[in-house]
Amino acid sequence: MWLVDKVHQFIHLRIRTPVTASILPKVVRRYIAINLYDGTLLAIGVVVSSMMLNLPPVDTIINGLLIGLSSAVSGFMGAFLIEHAELAREVQELEKHLFISIGRRQVYLAGLVLSLLNALSTPTPIILSLVPFVLAHFGFLSSFLAYITAFAAAFSMLLLLGFWLARIASGNRAKYTLLVISSGAIIVLIDLLLH
Repeated sequence: MWLVDKVHQFIHLRIRTPVTASILPKVVRRYIAINLYDGTLLAIGVVVSSMMLNLPPVDTIINGLLIGLSSAVSGFMGAFLIEHAELAREVQELEKHLFISIGRRQVYLAGLVLSLLNALSTPTPIILSLVPFVLAHFGFLSSFLAYITAFAAAFSMLLLLGFWLARIASGNRAKYTLLVISSGAIIVLIDLLLH
């Protein structure tokens, strides 16, 4: 995926500590995959709930933005606290064994980069799924077409994520895609049953 490659290059250029340079690309890839997946499932939940409650497009936008913002704050703080602690511990171990001082700036920067990626990757699918509702709010789409387009966008994101995960795992595309798409279908079913 183009974005992951760019992030990987950024990390290697800015953070030259052996521990952070070797660990971060794998962690970044996992964070992006997990959070895009979570964000897409959240987007499906927002769309289905809005449809079941017959919310106007502006209310769907507000709800989606609030969920996206909440997940971004949670993702940033959670990742920063956890990754900073983990990376600091690993750097301390390396310093102890190699009798060198690596520095805390790289650990802070690595934690910050991971936190920002974590914070941005969950709300991204939510915001993308809200675009049809923005268009509906301004009269470019009907509400019905906004729901259909948002569903298509969310399930397309799941499809692409399934392909990407299969590529990472060198696994069966159909298997990964079916698993990812079925989780989206489960979210739809749960929302329908609860409403």
